[in-house]
Amino acid sequence: MTPTDDVRIDPEITTLPRAIDRRAVLRAGAAAGAFLALGGGGALAAPLAPFGEAPKNPWESGDCDEATPVSDDDNDVVLPFQILIPAIEVDARVEVLEIVDGFLQDPSNGDDAAWYKETARAGSEGNAVFAGHLNWYGMPEAVFFAIDRLELDDEILIRDGGCQEHRYRVEWVELIEVAEADMEEITGPTEDPMLTLITCGGVWDPAISQYKQRTVVRARLADSADDTTSNEEDQSDDSPPIQPRDG
Repeated sequence: MTPTDDVRIDPEITTLPRAIDRRAVLRAGAAAGAFLALGGGGALAAPLAPFGEAPKNPWESGDCDEATPVSDDDNDVVLPFQILIPAIEVDARVEVLEIVDGFLQDPSNGDDAAWYKETARAGSEGNAVFAGHLNWYGMPEAVFFAIDRLELDDEILIRDGGCQEHRYRVEWVELIEVAEADMEEITGPTEDPMLTLITCGGVWDPAISQYKQRTVVRARLADSADDTTSNEEDQSDDSPPIQPRDG
């Protein structure tokens, strides 16, 4: 995917359907098409086979209240359990899924987000990729319904099983065409510690029962050495709410 200004989302002038339009689509029975597959083809990868009881979330159980955080260096099974996006009131659990033959496995419900195990772990170098539904059966507004409204420097927090909280800041938001999407650019590795959010967006196509676009959010780890977020002292009032991508 070659980044261009015409696909960059400005929160004040957005090309995404308004909430009422999305609800109308859902009431018409179109929620089943809120798929996350990128690139060619219309089929999604099959869900992961159940592997037994889900691991206990230490943030929900209270185990992290007084625990000493454990890093990936100390424990190679530290996984994300919770994602919080205060600006759009997201507080959701995270399930672990896979990228199969270039397709993101579909999150299992509208409430939870998914992290893809082929991508970086939160807080580490590389690109940590998360996806969530725009809407779901009987749910006009699913977990990532409002990520297109995120603005520059909005925080995204990832809490993991090692009782660490990783803080990212939004750098850009884009609406991309599925037919033209470069999966490697969106979900592939990055040199810096980054986070990518993906959901459906744009126009619903009843002929194929899918949205034609995807909303993509890219954020940078806030405490990384390359953190380039601005503060009130060096950011003027007329600065753009979303930074354009380099290149």
